[in-house]
Amino acid sequence: MATNSLAVAGNNLELATKSLGVAGDNLGLATRNAQVQLYNNLLTQGRDLQLRFMGEFMKGDDAQTDRTKFFMGIVIAYYASCFELRNILDLPPNAKKLLENDVKESMRQAPFKERFEELRDLHSKEFGQFVDGLRGVQ
Repeated sequence: MATNSLAVAGNNLELATKSLGVAGDNLGLATRNAQVQLYNNLLTQGRDLQLRFMGEFMKGDDAQTDRTKFFMGIVIAYYASCFELRNILDLPPNAKKLLENDVKESMRQAPFKERFEELRDLHSKEFGQFVDGLRGVQ
C-alpha cells in the first residue's frame, strides 16, 4: 500500500510539474499578447496624430509636395514598426512575406526610396539592412 501511495504521489507530482509548465507557457503567451496590443495602440495613435497634423497644418495647393513627403514618411514608419513587431511576436510566414513584398514594391518607386533614404537614420539599423536586402531594391 505504501508503494502504491508513493506511485500515486509521484504521478501527482509529475502532473503538477506539467501543469506548472503549461501555466508558464500561457503566462508567456499572455505577456507577448499584451505587448503586441500596447505596441499596436502606440502605432495607431501615432499614425492618427500624424495624419491629423498633416490635415491641420499642411493646407493649400503649395503644400501638396510637403503632404506627399509627410505621408510617405508615415508609411515608412508603419513598415519599420511592422518590422520591429517581428521581434515581439513570431508572425506567420505569410504575414512576413506580405510585409516583405509590400516594402519591396514601395521601395521600387524612386520617390519613395528617396524619402526612405532621407529618413533612414530615424529607424533601426536592422530595418535599413532589411530594406537593403530586399531583392530588386537598390
